[in-house]
Amino acid sequence: MAVTVLAWGVDQSWAQSTNKDPKFKGTRSTTAEKKAAAKRAADLGLQVGALAAPIPAPGAIDGPGGIPHYFGPYGNWAFSPLPKGPVAVVTPTNPGSGYTAPVVTIDDAYLVAGAFTPASVTAILGDGVITGFTNVIGGSGYVNPVVTITDATGTGASVSAIADTTTGAIAGFDIINGGTGYSANPVVTITDNLDFCGGTAQPLCGSGASASAIVGNAAIVGFTIVSPNFGGSGYVAPVVTITDATGTGATADAVIGGTLTGGLRKFVDGLPGLGATAVPGVARDRPK
Repeated sequence: MAVTVLAWGVDQSWAQSTNKDPKFKGTRSTTAEKKAAAKRAADLGLQVGALAAPIPAPGAIDGPGGIPHYFGPYGNWAFSPLPKGPVAVVTPTNPGSGYTAPVVTIDDAYLVAGAFTPASVTAILGDGVITGFTNVIGGSGYVNPVVTITDATGTGASVSAIADTTTGAIAGFDIINGGTGYSANPVVTITDNLDFCGGTAQPLCGSGASASAIVGNAAIVGFTIVSPNFGGSGYVAPVVTITDATGTGATADAVIGGTLTGGLRKFVDGLPGLGATAVPGVARDRPK
């Protein structure tokens, strides 16, 4: 009897309702109702089906608010708060090449500058490649340290070449600005200005000059004209270009260690006696 009365009451409430908002009828929507719903969605600017924006794959969005990717290089953002600590170990993952004075910087994938105390690391260099790291001062407050390796590059040198007025050979150099930050072996290139040679009714351009730069206190302080052609010949308006080799390709991995702070504590069973293996105060296998 109670079931019958309840069913009757529900039926009556549906039948007597004057609210024109959509109600659950227990039946499939009609074609007209589907079209009306699609029109309401379109009026709101919503797109459905193939027109809707695709959902990014796991790992496509990193960082706070991103999609957790459980097997990627970053921690799952569900682990809140993440543990923090100093950098304990820095390991090269790619030695790179061409390095002369590498500078190691360790930032954090999740934290902005100022939210942690920067670590200090010195790269070990051998034949232009990164072979390891030493003098690791770990800093503090890192969550996910990221290593960047850069190489000092000389800049700012300004030099003019002096050509012999008879043979066009390079006879000397005038250093206007020695620049800064140059390695021991910057590359010197001597060309001729095409505005003044090689064109119609112009003399041929000079060629063959070869020189090496002399570096002092990371600045260009002089040049040596070298064989096989020494100063070359035929230069009309020689132009000196100085480039400095820069190391590339080195990568490294840093991990935190030592005394960590933050993170979630493991679950502790505080209810003894609820099973044959239940032991008071024993941590269970619940991840941080």
